[in-house]
Amino acid sequence: MPSPSQPLVSIVIPCYQAQRFLGAAVTSALTQTYPHIEVVATDDGSSDRTPELLAAYGDLVRVVTQDNKGLPGARNAAIHEARGELICLLDADDILLPPYVQAAVDVWAAAGSPRAFVTCDALLMSAAGIVPGRTVLPSGTPSPDRQRQHILENNFVSGFAVFPRRMWEEVGGYDESMRVCEDYDFWARAIYGGWRAEYVTAQHALYRRVSGTLSTQSERMYAGEQEVLRHIAEQYADSLSAQERAFVELRLAQGSAVRQVDLGEHALRRGDRATAAHHFALAARLMPSSRRIRLKAELLRRLPAAGSVYARRLATKDRETGRTFEDTSS
Repeated sequence: MPSPSQPLVSIVIPCYQAQRFLGAAVTSALTQTYPHIEVVATDDGSSDRTPELLAAYGDLVRVVTQDNKGLPGARNAAIHEARGELICLLDADDILLPPYVQAAVDVWAAAGSPRAFVTCDALLMSAAGIVPGRTVLPSGTPSPDRQRQHILENNFVSGFAVFPRRMWEEVGGYDESMRVCEDYDFWARAIYGGWRAEYVTAQHALYRRVSGTLSTQSERMYAGEQEVLRHIAEQYADSLSAQERAFVELRLAQGSAVRQVDLGEHALRRGDRATAAHHFALAARLMPSSRRIRLKAELLRRLPAAGSVYARRLATKDRETGRTFEDTSS
């Protein structure tokens, strides 16, 4: 039976048209070394073999069936039916390695705080297999006293996370009106509600990235980031410090640091080093905590020839991850 030191963990899996990878995801959830788990999956209006595959697991998986509401609605539905004290997120195309839940629970328990949640690292997996050296958590994860500022700069919480059900209840669940950045919005509201992230830096999961053109999706993500910031500015207006308020205004006026990095990298792919330097300089203002971005901006400003080295590295990364890009600079 679950105990205070080993609480029940509900692994929730939102599923939509998930037949291709669903079996691997569910099996990975059911083969955890942690002894006290349940698996709750939402069939979010799938028309493929997703319902049949979920049914094949019988009593091992509790299934919620609903008309299509999108990812945030599917997550909310599964969490609503979950019985665990802790919620573990798993997308239907990702994989948890056997120690994942145990490692996350250990970090959560060691934090000793009733307002802690855990975000976990994972290895990137493309169609060609695991990508060496590529992980999902950013370097330099922020300490608790810096997390309010950092979440305004960029989402530092990965989609691999374990959190108390009480946190979901307190912040009002996932915003079902959002079709992108719903996870960023959820983490930002949690952090500004007084919750703090702890980290599992070992890679006990696999994040699947399907190759394809990312430009259209990226533009939607940039717009989603702006929506998250507007939510923070409106919902937590009374608790924002003067510094936080000024930074939110800067972000709303200038946009995403990630977008500026993407534009800078597009410019490098075209061989336009001056434009790349401009975008990286702005990115450094929008994400001042990122030493990597600051260094790249300074290098491109002082040593334009460094752009050629960076462009070659981008080409190598593109080949490894199977990513392709459209030129959206015009």
